Amino acid sequence: MKSDKSTAYLKNGGTLEKAAQMANHSSTRTTQLYDRRSDDVSLDEVERILI
Repeated sequence: MKSDKSTAYLKNGGTLEKAAQMANHSSTRTTQLYDRRSDDVSLDEVERILI
């Protein structure tokens, strides 16, 4: 499973353990490396920068 699919799965309430299993990772730590949820910028953050 690609990182964007893993991230989408996790954003929608999926568990890290299940994402690791679906990506065929032997460790959830590997899956965490591909988790891009923290890369998203919220509208509040953008507005705070622009003010």
